[in-house]
Amino acid sequence: MRALLVGLSVIAAFVLMAVSAHLNYGFMAGFAHTSEAAMALGAAAVAGDILKACLPFFLVLAWRSRRWLFLVLGAPAWGLLSAVSLLAALGYAADIRDRHAQVRQTETELLRRAVADE
Repeated sequence: MRALLVGLSVIAAFVLMAVSAHLNYGFMAGFAHTSEAAMALGAAAVAGDILKACLPFFLVLAWRSRRWLFLVLGAPAWGLLSAVSLLAALGYAADIRDRHAQVRQTETELLRRAVADE
């Protein structure tokens, strides 16, 4: 039973990492002016997201082996990568909310026209 729960947890973690990488790719690619720059920024965002997922394990290993420089450099890097990921998620949520508001406004306008035509 324990192995099943661990297996499901690992699958869930990989799915969440894939979703986060996708959001970060879209967020960073939106800053580019060309398709090549968008691909490069998106790839860097995905690499940063993978690093963000692995860095806590490396930080624990550095703590155990008393590698203080790695901790001093790695902890802020993890914080920065986490902040970028959070901003990407918030931007994506705001974009979805804006689209939903535009759809509702269009539907309201269509309803007003239909009522006015009757």
